[in-house]
Amino acid sequence: MKLQAIFICGGHGKSWYGTNDCGAVNGNLTEREINVAVGRSLLNKLKKNFPNILIQGVGVETDASNGTKQKFLNNCIKQNGFNSKNCLSLHLHCNSATNKTAKGVEAYSDYAEMADFGSTLTNHIANWFGTKDRGLKVAKNTRAGFITSDACPSILLEMGFLSNDYDKVYLQNTKKLAETISFVVNKIFNS
Repeated sequence: MKLQAIFICGGHGKSWYGTNDCGAVNGNLTEREINVAVGRSLLNKLKKNFPNILIQGVGVETDASNGTKQKFLNNCIKQNGFNSKNCLSLHLHCNSATNKTAKGVEAYSDYAEMADFGSTLTNHIANWFGTKDRGLKVAKNTRAGFITSDACPSILLEMGFLSNDYDKVYLQNTKKLAETISFVVNKIFNS
């Protein structure tokens, strides 16, 4: 599938109640910081091959994380005449667990056409950083329910466990994470 548009969504930020939601925290490092850095770097790496790329929730444009994200995506798709099936919404997140040994990368989607992309993405990140590949999971639960209401095929990418000391180290290498994600996006959608 050749993509008409990519929407990168940096997870966390302003909550529905106007407070800041930094997501998972380990020491002085927040999930939000990682998501923002990976999102911005990913935008720069992908915009050459995908000119219709839009980033939200990372301070580049109006923050749409206050419950209007689906409306925002729908409007972008409709206003530009895109076929929603040829667009991708990529949600960047970091996992966290009380069990500090939990580690690895995983993805969630409820779109069948995202299976190859999600599996390839988790595999490449796991191999590149030497962490566990937790694979692609079908998002039929409330944990990742927000992606099921997106206007286009969506992936929620949990890039690693911020609560795990090993994953925390590679999560701070945001440029390399963005490079790995960009490689897979180009491999799957630009070939």
